[in-house]
Amino acid sequence: MYLIPNTDYDPDGKLASSCLRAARRLGFAVPCPTLLPNEGPGMDPPRCGAPGEFFPTRPPCVVSDTVFLFAQSGFAVPPGYSQGGVGGGASLVIAAYRAGKGVIGGGFEPYYASFVLCPEAQPLAEIRVDRSPDGKRSVRGRLLLCAGVERPLDGYLILMWEEGGVVYQVALLHDTQTNRDLLSAISAGIELVGPIPKRPVP
Repeated sequence: MYLIPNTDYDPDGKLASSCLRAARRLGFAVPCPTLLPNEGPGMDPPRCGAPGEFFPTRPPCVVSDTVFLFAQSGFAVPPGYSQGGVGGGASLVIAAYRAGKGVIGGGFEPYYASFVLCPEAQPLAEIRVDRSPDGKRSVRGRLLLCAGVERPLDGYLILMWEEGGVVYQVALLHDTQTNRDLLSAISAGIELVGPIPKRPVP
């Protein structure tokens, strides 16, 4: 698997601009990826609202003014990589929403985030999430598997952590060692883009 830096897949800064617009609309820092899997042959560069995505959104990666949601499907994979998802392709989901009560420990979750949640997810491991892009060594996170439920994330391996009252998650279809390594690498390349206050009119 090859992870491509944003200087290659977002040379004009359109995705970065969408992240900033999303942060302004949502009012919290959103997870903007700086490393993503190489898109497959004939696929469009990663962006908000790409046609045919499992989780279709419109720029700037915002759903119902409450959830940040970025999805990439159909990226290039080597022989032997577990295929799945819509159309049999590989699928990545990056999401964020304000924390409800007990997000990490279970309990109530905000209803508006239900389509990116899996309360029934099986906890697999407590792990440290590299947050060096934001000047932190790491934060505590959890590795979860959503399986056997009728939810959009059914079958996904989820890496989840919480910062500043916001839940962040990165998910890939299927629990494999390759995907566990990819989740760690993609998460380490996420930059939390916060809203920039609008300047007052003179």
